[in-house]
Amino acid sequence: MTGAQATPHLSATMPPSGLTGNPPPGRRRADQIQGGHHGLTRDEVENSQRGRIVAAMIRLVGKRPFHDVGVADLVTVAGVSRKTFYQQFHNKEEVFAEAYDQALGDLLEMMRDAAETSQGRRDRLAVRVTTLLTLLARDEAVGRVCFVEVAAAGPLALDRRRHGTAALASALLGFDEGGDVPITALAAAGGLSEVIHHEIVAGRGARLVSLAPDMVETVLSPIWAEAGWQ
Repeated sequence: MTGAQATPHLSATMPPSGLTGNPPPGRRRADQIQGGHHGLTRDEVENSQRGRIVAAMIRLVGKRPFHDVGVADLVTVAGVSRKTFYQQFHNKEEVFAEAYDQALGDLLEMMRDAAETSQGRRDRLAVRVTTLLTLLARDEAVGRVCFVEVAAAGPLALDRRRHGTAALASALLGFDEGGDVPITALAAAGGLSEVIHHEIVAGRGARLVSLAPDMVETVLSPIWAEAGWQ
């Protein structure tokens, strides 16, 4: 899984995931680089364009299924040309895979940060779960990318999800990132992911945070205890 990049909904630099912030036709977006002498290097321009395309994917998937998102939609929302799109990505599946890595990476980083000052392994587990569900309740687009549409975005996304589930298990249960993840930890992460998927698809994403106590007690703590992690 790639490292987290600064993104608009989960961090200070990413645009909101809703589509209502798009400017009227013919007008430039606030984060769109003006043509001509802007003082930026080629790499900075390309990074900005790439970031806007990835952000557009997250915003669009927050409103519609992945299969209903086309390249034309992405370039319109991102404020780039089709030529620029294909200079950055081969297809929309590549965009989604990068969006997944970026969004999940941000979630995991914030989960870890939130639990740093907690005392006791079980308390840290509860803080991580509550943080994850709170973030997803606040930004359903991220939840749809990481826990719903990733299953429908093609083989590349499925491969990223496999690595992402292991990374979620590591962050959730406090293991070192990149190390071997016990199968019981994967089961815990998979159970939580399935609940998140179910609630978002059912239109109850905004109430996810209210499920945190039950998730800790009924899904995660029993697996943790059985594995001897208390």
